[in-house]
Amino acid sequence: MRGGDLKGFSRLAEGPREDAMRVSTLIGEVLSACNELPQVTVAMIEGAAMAGGLGLACCCDVAVGMNDAKFGFSETRIGITPAQIARYVIQKCGYAVGRRLMLTAARFDGAQAAEVGVLDRVATDIDALNALERSVRADVLSCAPGAVAACKSLIIGLERTPDHEKVHFAAENFTPLSSRTRGQGRGGLVY
Repeated sequence: MRGGDLKGFSRLAEGPREDAMRVSTLIGEVLSACNELPQVTVAMIEGAAMAGGLGLACCCDVAVGMNDAKFGFSETRIGITPAQIARYVIQKCGYAVGRRLMLTAARFDGAQAAEVGVLDRVATDIDALNALERSVRADVLSCAPGAVAACKSLIIGLERTPDHEKVHFAAENFTPLSSRTRGQGRGGLVY
């Protein structure tokens, strides 16, 4: 996948506010839709995942990459913010690490990406990357599809649910699960 043009985004941010807001909102809607897909989303990273590409990887449920892949938050270097990806970076890396990475316009490799939580698994060569992909695929496909979607709904919903409602929310999520997933054999995957 080819990345966005950061200089173009910088020019857009300096142009009419309505245009910048429209494009930023569209990007945010795409990232939100990816984050909330009922299937397991997997990012496989070779080469580079910079700015929005890095944000997209943070939206995915599983991120696997090469140890020499390049990562970076280029936005703040050119005078814009990682506005639409910030919540996914924090979701993936945690508040303190996400904050440090975005505020410093950090650049790092795949091994470091695993250390900070951007990558879940790291490969040293293409054969190892392919083996990791097969492993993730096998794990997901062994899950019941209803359970995968319900679990993803639970994970996303818990974040939005007030603390005093979490027990009830979880019980509602669990109750129909036993009858709808019994005997089902395959989970969903999106790459």
